[in-house]
Amino acid sequence: MWGKWGIKVNAYRDEALNKCKAVFNKRSLKELWNRLDISGNKIVSLAEIDKLVVELSKTSKYGGFFKKLNNKPALMRAYKWTTSTDGGGDGDEWIQAHEFKQLLLNLWIFNRLWSVFDD
Repeated sequence: MWGKWGIKVNAYRDEALNKCKAVFNKRSLKELWNRLDISGNKIVSLAEIDKLVVELSKTSKYGGFFKKLNNKPALMRAYKWTTSTDGGGDGDEWIQAHEFKQLLLNLWIFNRLWSVFDD
């Protein structure tokens, strides 16, 4: 059904996995989560994620992972997919710590897909 698009999506997923494995470890993920969850309530909103992405897109921190991820439409789709039950979330409007790794993967994937369809 998906043909060449299914292959592209799988390639972007593999690319995202490799990039995340190269950039993030347990310590850096925890550091990033703590930076994101300023209130310490163990949930983060789209606005908090957007703020973090905007800040980090201007730096080379985390291996420059966020450099090209400041894209509102792709961020929104990555967030919605991550929070959805189809995307592995629990269906609420928040990202919890256990969904955070998937959000990072989805940010990468949805930005890559956005670049393909935006051309």
